[in-house]
Amino acid sequence: MRLSRRSPAAPVVTENPFVLPKEDKEEEEHLLSDEILGDRVSFTNAHPAPASTAKLFPVAGGVGVSTLITASDDELAELPVEDSQSPVILVATTAADRLATTRRLLKARVTDQGHQIVGLVLVHDRPKLSKATVAETKTVMRMAERAWVIPWLPYLREPAEGPAKHPLRVRKAIAEIIKTTH
Repeated sequence: MRLSRRSPAAPVVTENPFVLPKEDKEEEEHLLSDEILGDRVSFTNAHPAPASTAKLFPVAGGVGVSTLITASDDELAELPVEDSQSPVILVATTAADRLATTRRLLKARVTDQGHQIVGLVLVHDRPKLSKATVAETKTVMRMAERAWVIPWLPYLREPAEGPAKHPLRVRKAIAEIIKTTH
């Protein structure tokens, strides 16, 4: 004769109908430190001139102007070719040749086309900048009235799907640039 074993009873879980379900809290986002700006989003000289109606001006092709325009939901705009009056915010990468061109333009305080330069956006061109690049970038930034840095974002350069929203540093920088141009 075989005796059967009793299986333990499953625990009974009862939910209180009067207790609200737990809310999924969105993880708090922190401003990551940047190699150039540290914990700041922008750099401002003593008395920057107002930059109303300023447009983005690429120092060279492929520096990130279209990405900034897209990330701003088209609130930022590139300088149209026929525009000869608007002040501009230079956009350059941290590549050596782009920094050299940016330095030359900032010394002149105007573009080759005669546009007044009122700001600078530098876009990291690689994940980790060398000490020499960081030093040169800081020097060039100090020549601008106002400057912002956009960190290396692999999904902008690599074939990968980007996040639902840009990192906090990028969103804050773009918001400040928009505020400066309106």
